[in-house]
Amino acid sequence: MKQSSESFDIMYTGSSEITLESWEKIIHALITYGERIWLHTSVSISKHIPNDLSRLISRTFNELKEDRLICTWDYEYSNNPSGYHLKTLHNEDIKALYSNVNYQIENYSAMGTLSGQELKGAEITSKIIQYRHELWNIGLASLLNISSICYDKSPTRMKGNYSSHYKYEIINKQYTENIFEQLEMPPVGFLSCLDIKEIRSRSETLRTRLAEPINSKMIEMPPCEDSIKTECDNIISELNSLISELAKDKSLRYLGKDITKESVIASLSVLMPSFALYTFADKMMLWLKGNRKYSFLFFALETKNRAFEKYSKAIKASSAEIYYKR
Repeated sequence: MKQSSESFDIMYTGSSEITLESWEKIIHALITYGERIWLHTSVSISKHIPNDLSRLISRTFNELKEDRLICTWDYEYSNNPSGYHLKTLHNEDIKALYSNVNYQIENYSAMGTLSGQELKGAEITSKIIQYRHELWNIGLASLLNISSICYDKSPTRMKGNYSSHYKYEIINKQYTENIFEQLEMPPVGFLSCLDIKEIRSRSETLRTRLAEPINSKMIEMPPCEDSIKTECDNIISELNSLISELAKDKSLRYLGKDITKESVIASLSVLMPSFALYTFADKMMLWLKGNRKYSFLFFALETKNRAFEKYSKAIKASSAEIYYKR
């Protein structure tokens, strides 16, 4: 995936241990709108993940690090000899950031106001702690020259005070998760490194389609969820229209007599994973791959098929119940 205006580096902030749900967020970002994910060098796979799943995720995690799709950073003062990291934050920069965050917090504390509400006592103390954490993360991302932040949990902020680091991530996530939900996309956290790279090579069609609506939402914060849902509905309608056009495409008939208008509609109408069971699936996928007109359809179909295959294998290989909430 080449760097473009619609893809960017993302700093992951959350627990020092990656859970199944946080890994799902990381992989979702990588295959849709993220160029690279940056983690602190201490971050590791959670010990609470069942061993068989942990081994699977750890292998993908290490391979993504080797390919620099997942990158690590560290503080200069940590003097960590345990591994290689690509970026180091110098001590003087951290001291300056610490002073700046303290200054900002002192001003908000003096006003007694956060999130546009009058707060008192323990309530404002809690909000200040959360807001300090967010300011710190924004400062770290700026020092690392990283353009966005992926929050493990929703951050706290003053009303109307949304940093550009947060805007890009939350808007992209809302659009892409809405589209994935309408496509009934299986969890993507069990995709292999190869799967992820293959899907990323096709994701430009999604990012291009979302560029205009996302840019329009940058001046509308918090973004209107209803308008995002409506726009995503339109995108899914476009996808269904592509399927209808494909079913009428006479050039498909040269691929085999078993490819009829009815069989195309039946296999693709809701992008069911069962598409892979059709005898013409491989031939059609190869044909779609080389046809730019259907690039968005190919991206959606390939992502769903690969995710379904790897998710099914993970379920069979694990005795643990796997559950995700998008």
